Amino acid sequence: LADVSVSGYPTLLQQMILNLVQNAQDALGENGVIRITLTKSGSSVLLKIADNGCGIPEDEIDRIFDPFHTTKGPGKGMGLGLSLVHKIVKRHGGRIEVNSRDGGGTEFIILLEPADESSSD
Repeated sequence: LADVSVSGYPTLLQQMILNLVQNAQDALGENGVIRITLTKSGSSVLLKIADNGCGIPEDEIDRIFDPFHTTKGPGKGMGLGLSLVHKIVKRHGGRIEVNSRDGGGTEFIILLEPADESSSD
């Protein structure tokens, strides 16, 4: 995808990816794997960050983007990372989805609009 770019704030996009990768790393077991893929889907840029970790309990999914909500144990998270990720995605006009199974890994899917080609000249 060398010919596709996204307009936005590089430091915010970097923070978004860093938070998702850190969460994935925290969920991994001994043989954990994190996959990051970037593709084009229609007119959107599609970023997927997936892991084969412990997953998110079904009863927690609807709350994961709420500020100060965490599925981590006491003292292991403040519950701000995914809230921040959600705000960054929205600020860039994008959409974020999550697929997860408790005990079966998690995949975050972020859809962003590509940069206006005329602005890169």
